[in-house]
Amino acid sequence: MPVPSYDRFIEPILRVLARHPNGMLARDAHDAAADTLGLSLEDRAQILPSGAQAVYKNRAGWAHDRLKRAGLSSSTRRGYWKLTSAGERYVEQNPAPLSDAQVSQIAETDHRRRLRANALDESELLSENDTSASPDDRLEAALAEIRAKVAEELLETLSTVSPR
Repeated sequence: MPVPSYDRFIEPILRVLARHPNGMLARDAHDAAADTLGLSLEDRAQILPSGAQAVYKNRAGWAHDRLKRAGLSSSTRRGYWKLTSAGERYVEQNPAPLSDAQVSQIAETDHRRRLRANALDESELLSENDTSASPDDRLEAALAEIRAKVAEELLETLSTVSPR
């Protein structure tokens, strides 16, 4: 099973933080979310193309980022996550499972804020950004597209050059 997109980590992170009212270490939240999602050891061993971090930890981190931007969670200190009072109320008012619309609303919070700040058309921005892909995933995809285009242009140029 591939590691789910970061938006699928939002609810598991929200629920595990709700079970720990005093907060918890981010690494423990990563693992609890992975357990909830049923990720195997093989899934957890997947590393980002940059080699910097496990994919599931990166996606859990982006899910927490979206919870923070929505005002539902906070980082009380480095590597420590805790629900805000608004987050606690949200969990009480929204029993599991959250609908896709609720998850999307949390995932897209930052996109809407940028829209208001830049007065852009929402359909234009959301069509340009796959909101289920984390920013790191979108960056990797963009870099892969650039590398493929450069390789294609280089091969085309080399095919026109004399071997001498």
